[in-house]
Amino acid sequence: MVVLTKKIYLHNAQVQTNLIPAKLSVNIWGRGTGKTYGVTAIKAYFNSILMPRSVGAIGCPSFQHMMEHIFPQIVKSWEVMGLVEGRDFVCFKEPPVDWEKAHVKPRDHKRCIFFRNGSAIKLFSFNYNSLANGESIDWIIIDEARLCKEKAVGEALKCLRGNEEHFSHLSIHKSICFVTDMPRVPSEFW
Repeated sequence: MVVLTKKIYLHNAQVQTNLIPAKLSVNIWGRGTGKTYGVTAIKAYFNSILMPRSVGAIGCPSFQHMMEHIFPQIVKSWEVMGLVEGRDFVCFKEPPVDWEKAHVKPRDHKRCIFFRNGSAIKLFSFNYNSLANGESIDWIIIDEARLCKEKAVGEALKCLRGNEEHFSHLSIHKSICFVTDMPRVPSEFW
């Protein structure tokens, strides 16, 4: 396990949402307030570390948006916290053989992040590779939530059913985190 000793700056809202290990976290913040950097990345890291060998998921409206905007901010946040890609986590490739493996190891490495403690994060989008029937995950974060279709999000949330025997005692097991800016049209107010 990596112990973070580096000082990082977070504003009050980021600190408050990360201090509370909530089962449901809804973060509706203005544009440019550090939602992905200060919420998505940190909650994903804490969930992965506090539930070793778990599998979580981060979703957003499109995979292009995920790769161009969400994923780079996640990695940047982790690097600021002192994590090193290749040493503490690997992206989009099979993890080193001496690392722990998830309780239910993802078979497709192309859209996953793996941690040394065996935890994995599946990156998905609602327009390309959403979570499939039969998936079992331990936590989920929906970034840019207002742009996602309510029905598709509901289907993805049905996948929160993994590893009861290992993590059911934790408040963050089966946790849901929505991160978004203010909805603008009626279809986004779900």
